[in-house]
Formats: sequence, structure tokens, C-alpha cells
Amino acid sequence: MKTVIHQLKTTGVPLDGMCYVIQCEDSSTVVIDGGMDNGDAELLLDFLKKLSGSDKPVIDAWFLTHAHPDHTYACMGMGARHAEEVTVKKIVYEFPSMEFRTKRDPGTVYEIDLFEKSIKNFKGAEIITPRTGDVFKFGQTKFEVLFTYSDLPPLDEIPAVGTNDTSTVLRLSAEGQTVLFLGDVERTADKVIIARHGAALKSDVCQIAHHGSVHSSSKEFYDLVDPEFLLWPVGEESFYKQLRTVGVDRHIISKGHLKDIFVAGQGTVSLEMPIRARKKPCLPALPDVPSKPLTASLAIPKCDRAPELDACDPLWASEPLVGGLTLVEKREEVFFDPKFALLWHDNKLFMRLVFDKPSLSDPVNFSSLRSDCVRLLLCEKAVNDPFALWVEHENDPAFVPNMKMYPELKNIRGTLQNNTDPERCSCRSILTDKGFEIFASYGFVLPHESGDLISMDLEFSYLTEKNARRAACYSFTDAENGISYVGSPYLLRYFRLG
Repeated sequence: MKTVIHQLKTTGVPLDGMCYVIQCEDSSTVVIDGGMDNGDAELLLDFLKKLSGSDKPVIDAWFLTHAHPDHTYACMGMGARHAEEVTVKKIVYEFPSMEFRTKRDPGTVYEIDLFEKSIKNFKGAEIITPRTGDVFKFGQTKFEVLFTYSDLPPLDEIPAVGTNDTSTVLRLSAEGQTVLFLGDVERTADKVIIARHGAALKSDVCQIAHHGSVHSSSKEFYDLVDPEFLLWPVGEESFYKQLRTVGVDRHIISKGHLKDIFVAGQGTVSLEMPIRARKKPCLPALPDVPSKPLTASLAIPKCDRAPELDACDPLWASEPLVGGLTLVEKREEVFFDPKFALLWHDNKLFMRLVFDKPSLSDPVNFSSLRSDCVRLLLCEKAVNDPFALWVEHENDPAFVPNMKMYPELKNIRGTLQNNTDPERCSCRSILTDKGFEIFASYGFVLPHESGDLISMDLEFSYLTEKNARRAACYSFTDAENGISYVGSPYLLRYFRLG
């Protein structure tokens, strides 16, 4: 028997989960991640049952790359609902410390707690914390750990790091071929990996990091890997959008020796190793990048003093509220249509979001709405090309720094919110007779002047409404100028500082 890699088409829309099942040469079964919990647990279980021909399949090792729901929720769901229907021998993961979670990604505090409770239902499973250099062998099939969270520098030395950069990186070797699984590593981790492994990263097959997101690994990293085949865990529509908008993805596709790309959204595939190109390989031509100039339809007024984070401040009363934000749940209907106002003063941006009662899903019972995490991405001094907004390397002169804020919003009844970097950002939520308001301030990294362009994206992660968990995003859209992308920060809403 030869080793076979199964890349599953998960159930998310847009498809952003990641699920790999590897049948090893000795008939062992290894799972990497698994996908979301909107049916991926059941999809994976059914697949394993058919693959094994057994009503109670065996997973010899289950690797979890990092603590984000599109990678862990299938495992959590299977542990919570189907633990008696499967035998799991080993669960291999290293998730960040509590200090990291609370400072860099508070939403994962709750998520990791749920995960670790759910996997206890897999009776007899050995929990293993991987370390770089560890090797897991199943017959002649070998999994080597190339990077884990422990390899990162101390937290105070890496201000840009997030949970994606804690991904465990694995390299599979079988049938004379190597396959690199990157999880969602981004630029901070890939610098560490490059420093450790350099040219030894060369692999025949590579799983594209972070679903091919603009925040994925760098051109330098992929040049060292230099693969002939790509595994791309993303929806088909998103894949083709990435080829128009993500510079590093365009760079990878342009490699002349690339033989085939396996896009998860195009359907589940089973790849016997050594992997070979299909009769009709997926090698799309790169679409032209529009050269449309960047425009901003809204100017943010400059004020003489910093407004208070409170509706009583007359500066907010004098600033008219504007529509144009829409909260879109990734699979279903629109929930809210709030109003907003923006001001800036002394290198700080101030925001007011207003949800009136009619705009709330449940205006009577506010407690039905909560969010584990609020994230605002603020890009400063946007360059004059919307497709160059997110660049691939910090040394690029067009590099646009971005700022992420993760205040917790678990109690919306007027609680003053904590935040991860009080010198850079602060956030306050207030319950009023008319509805619910969020006030926030964000300190710019760069000095700013009137006329500078910025772009913004505001995301509510894991929104809970009527007991249904959802990931949702406020999208600042500008249909007049053709700049509109809901649910992902490839293209954001552009503003000009007045």
C-alpha cells in the first residue's frame, strides 16, 4: 500500500476550513486539523468510516496546527458528539500560553478551554506536546515537526505576532516525496523557520499557508520551499480572487515548474504518493491586476481636541452619523445595519458605532447578542493602488503597517472593555435607551497629515445570536468606486483624513 493524502472539501461558505486525512503505508490514519463545526465533524467522521470500512474508525494521530476554529472545531465537535464512534490514539498540538492568549487573541482563551474539555471525551487518547525535531513514524511514512509555538521569541520581542504564527509546521516524507503542511503561519513565524531551516525547506508539495490569505507566508519563504505541487485549502471563488489581489499568491503561481494545484473548494481529492499532475491540471493564467486609482468617498474630520469615548461629548453630537456598514454573517442573512462616525486628532482615530434597537436581532433581550472578540484592522497611509495595500515584505517601501485590536465583548451591558494594548487603543461599550454603542480610539503608528488615506475593516468573531455561533464582519464598502469585499480584509473601505 502507498501513502495517500486526502484533501477534504469542508462545509464552510466561503470554504476556509482545512482538513487532511493521510492513509499511511502501514494502513495507519493521520488527520491534520479538520475544519469548522458547521458539519465538518460529521463530514470527517463519515469519510473515515467509508475509508476504513468500519463503523468505528481509528485515528492513529490527530495533529492540530493552531487554535483557530476553522482548524479545531471539527475535532471539538467530534469529541463533543461522536467520541464513542471513533478511536483516537494520539492528539498532537501545542497551543499558546495563557499570557499570549489574553494579550494577543482573547477569543482563543474560551476556544482553547472548550477544545481541551472536548478532547477528554476521546477515552485513552494520548495528548502529546510536539517540539521541533520530533518525528512520528507510521511504517515508512514519516512526519517531522519543523516549527512549533515554543520556537517563537519572547512575547515582548514580537509585537506583530498572532495566533496564526503559532501554527505547528509538519513535513511528511513518503514514497520519495516531501509534503510541507504550514497551517496558517504568517511573516513572524516564517522568519524563524527560515533562520532555522533555510534551503532545507525545499519540498515537493506545499500546503499554502493561511488558505492563501494576504497575511500568509512571504515570497522568500515560498522561494525556499520551491514546490512543484500546491495544496490550497480554500473555496474556489476565493482562490481566483486571491490570484487577482494577493501578491504572494501571484508570485507562487508564476513559477514555471509548477505542475498542479489542488484547490479544496473544487472537491475532495485523494492523492497517491508520489503525487503526479492530473491529465487536466489546475494551472490558471494570472488575471490582469486592475490599475484603477484609489479614491476615498468619505473624509474623516479633524478636531481640535480628543473626543471622550462617550455619547455626551458634544463633538459626537456635532458629527453626523453615516450609514454604509453592514454586518454580514458568512453563510446566511444580514443581521445589523448600524451607523458610524469617525474623527481624528493628534495622531489618533476615534470611532463611534451606533446600533439602534430596530437594528438588533433581538431588541428585547440584549443578552442574546455577544461577541468573544472584536477586531479592527487599520491600515495607515494607503498606497495609490488598492491591490498593493497589503504588501508581502516589511522591507518593501510600500509596506503598510496594520493594527489589530482584540477587546473582549462578552458582556454588552455597559461594561468598560479591556484591550490588549492600552497605549495604542481603547474601547468602551454602552447600553442606552436607544440601543447599543461602541466607542473606540486607535493610536496611529505613523505621523499623519490631512489628505492621508487609511483603510479599515471591523470584524466581530464568533458572534452568538439566539444560541447560534457565527463569524461575522462589518464591511466598509464603496460600490461607487468598485471597492467592495464582504467577510475578508483583502479590500477594505478607504477614507481620507480631512
